[in-house]
Amino acid sequence: MWAYGVTLWEILTLAREYPYSDMSDELVISKMQAYFHRPDSAFDALPQPETCPDDLYQPMLRCWRKELDERPSFPEIHSNLAKCVSLSEADV
Repeated sequence: MWAYGVTLWEILTLAREYPYSDMSDELVISKMQAYFHRPDSAFDALPQPETCPDDLYQPMLRCWRKELDERPSFPEIHSNLAKCVSLSEADV
């Protein structure tokens, strides 16, 4: 689910940005390991892309939660995306 959130972020930035581009690969790995293995550690979420509405970014943020049961399921993600698409079609 974490990688899905990152992939969605990359799509919404139109691949013009690299996720965690301000860190080396080694630093990202180190911070991720600390985030998942130390209860007191934090990891900054990727920023909301300009092209991303709030109702899509909020589920993305949930993809990056530490606890697996706090992350959305794929059926929930599918439902959210379907709702976002139907809302955008209504604006046309």
